Amino acid sequence: PGQLALTLLAVATVGGDRHISSQALETLLRRVGDVTAFVGAKESLHLLRAWCLLSAEFPPRIVTSLLSTVAMMPRTMLSESEDNALHQVALSLTLEPAASEALQAAQSAGAGSVWEHCWQPEEVVGERTGREESSDVGPWVRSFIEEEAKASLTDWRGFQGGPLS
Repeated sequence: PGQLALTLLAVATVGGDRHISSQALETLLRRVGDVTAFVGAKESLHLLRAWCLLSAEFPPRIVTSLLSTVAMMPRTMLSESEDNALHQVALSLTLEPAASEALQAAQSAGAGSVWEHCWQPEEVVGERTGREESSDVGPWVRSFIEEEAKASLTDWRGFQGGPLS
């Protein structure tokens, strides 16, 4: 199962159907349905993420099974990128018209607890909460750009250039 998740993520990363035959892709996606009972939470998340990137179909049984496995792991155990990946999967299920049946199945799984675990838009890492001012980021960004500009003025012998003006 782990290799399947990595393979699907690799295929999705390099452009999916442009680099693999449709028959091979269908075989890989069909294999996901065969292994859902044997994967851990992180593998399930990787499979879901790849599935959302590669497939136009969202079989409710497979999606619900994988989401249920992901929901067994506390969100605090997920890395920042994994948490964001789970949010992307939830968004795909919410926004893709082809995923409506899978979304309904996920929302009713575990008396709604599976979906509640996976759909937490207010907890997405890196998104603004509305309490921050846009100017809070400005000075840090300006400082970073100034430091990078100064560093780029230093050539390989250590010569420090003068002011830009």
